[in-house]
Amino acid sequence: MYMGNHIGLLGAVCEKTNINGIVRWDCLKTEWYHPPAYPTYLFHNPLRTAETVIFDQPIERDIYDTVSGDTVSSQFLAREVRGPYTLQIDADQTFVLVLTPPGGHCRIEDTKLFVDDTVVDYRIAPQRD
Repeated sequence: MYMGNHIGLLGAVCEKTNINGIVRWDCLKTEWYHPPAYPTYLFHNPLRTAETVIFDQPIERDIYDTVSGDTVSSQFLAREVRGPYTLQIDADQTFVLVLTPPGGHCRIEDTKLFVDDTVVDYRIAPQRD
């Protein structure tokens, strides 16, 4: 605990963004025994102003936010994204983004949202849309 070894672990899970103070956390990097999952990243804006974060997505993906929205359709922030993606983050706002295959088949089972048989969200509300 008194050595700096834990800093290496921190460096493995976070990556700088174009905005100082906002980092992209890889939520799966240290989960060695997790069930199958799509790339999942946490973004939090601790600043007092809204910011625009840009991150590159080299493979075409749909972007799903597990934190905001009240329907599955409103939680997909973007579809078929490839290349730079612009994310508007208000002050003290958090996003947990899951990068799913483009046009994946969505289904809800109990409180879980699946995209192509992989759980994307464990706490989805029953849909009415």
